[in-house]
Amino acid sequence: MPVAAAHGPLYPASMPDRFPKRIVCLTEETTETLYLLGEDERIVGISGFTVRPPRARREKPRVSAFTSAKIDKILALDPDLVLGFSDLQADIAAELIRCGIEVHVFNQRSVDEILGMIVQLGSLVGAGTKAMDWVTGWERRASEIRRALPPLEERPRDYFEEWDDPLISGITWVSELIEAAVIDGATHYQTFFKIVIPLSKNGLVSMGIFNFLGQWNQYILPLVLLTSSRKYVLSQGLAFLAHQQRYQSDWSGLFAAIAIVMLPTLIVYIIFQNQIQQGLTIGALKG
Repeated sequence: MPVAAAHGPLYPASMPDRFPKRIVCLTEETTETLYLLGEDERIVGISGFTVRPPRARREKPRVSAFTSAKIDKILALDPDLVLGFSDLQADIAAELIRCGIEVHVFNQRSVDEILGMIVQLGSLVGAGTKAMDWVTGWERRASEIRRALPPLEERPRDYFEEWDDPLISGITWVSELIEAAVIDGATHYQTFFKIVIPLSKNGLVSMGIFNFLGQWNQYILPLVLLTSSRKYVLSQGLAFLAHQQRYQSDWSGLFAAIAIVMLPTLIVYIIFQNQIQQGLTIGALKG
């Protein structure tokens, strides 16, 4: 039984709110959790990679990437608490601490640790009971589902790669979700298409875009295969035009060609920028 229920309100109504009121979240999961707990009014700044909940991007200023942050903008918000994740943000945390800012860095690596993070964060903002109730309810529902299903006869064998260079493979929480899907009765095909593919979607989009940009700017391969100037692709045409500019001053033509090269790249990024951001940080943000 929660302490508040057994001994009355945990924090008397007359007691001033001494919990953080101006919080900067350097990653998405703390922002999402505070919105989940109804404590979003305490947030004054978020990560530029935040996409959940969608309203956060409309309501809160963005002050950081993942491994970098605009320290001056964070300080201008006068935060009384900054929330970060893992050793990858250690340098940001250290700089803020030297500036006199209170910093708390989480390090969740599994589903159980993610649930623990929710409870800890709820306690930090005075919503510990609400966070515990949410986690307890989630664990109860998960336990009921497991009891209703037959025992797992075969453990799934999947390889989940988040990034290729440096090589980053899926860690604890990824394997736990895949195993949970099999426990729920999913076949290997269902696990692949309903768990692995959705988790990989943003990374696949990012890799597809980078491959597109690589092919769009390809120069050596067309140069080897195409011998006629009439068949030159864009990169060869731009190189040929730049070579011509040594002997004439057709700057308008050169900059028009540069614009033609850049526009598709900009359009692709504008359309898929959220997927690129999530693809770059999906593993980092959730452990």
